[in-house]
Amino acid sequence: MPVGMGGSMTVVIATRVRKRKNPDRSSDTQQAVMKQGITADDRMGTNITNQKSKENNKMARFNNLAMSKDLAKDNRISTTKSFFGLCSKTKYDATGSLISGSKREYTAEAGGKIERALKASADKQASLLAAIGKLPTTTLGNYLLEECHSADSEFAALQLFQYSHMSYQPVSSVCVFEGNDARTVVGSL
Repeated sequence: MPVGMGGSMTVVIATRVRKRKNPDRSSDTQQAVMKQGITADDRMGTNITNQKSKENNKMARFNNLAMSKDLAKDNRISTTKSFFGLCSKTKYDATGSLISGSKREYTAEAGGKIERALKASADKQASLLAAIGKLPTTTLGNYLLEECHSADSEFAALQLFQYSHMSYQPVSSVCVFEGNDARTVVGSL
């Protein structure tokens, strides 16, 4: 009936409420969780103490590394930008392979070992890093290692930072490795 004719119109809006099933509330799931000794916090990831080192190895874009400004001046590396400058790729010119970067945090003890190795003479750095081996990473560490390497492991660069005065300060210069030394360094990290 048209509105202007003196009648009234009632509009009914039907809403449908969907009840979600919560898998955590089922008795089978609760019993399985109790047998494994896992709490709800563990399933959500807030109380996991046995974190894998992969989780602490944070992949970083090359341009977001503090050492990228120093490495950009190196004539062995080229950066190409695409998509109106929003995307960039960094390559090792000798082999044409892409360079990726990562950041790892270490305890004071592990960071001290890396610092001693990076402050050694250039010809001994790779062998000292290999002798240290893979060190466990941590969250909120006292030392931060920025690392970038080419996909074929023919090029690697490292710089170590220490947390001081509310930020990470460099404790080593940028150390660049090529060839066998680069493969050794990449393999040891």
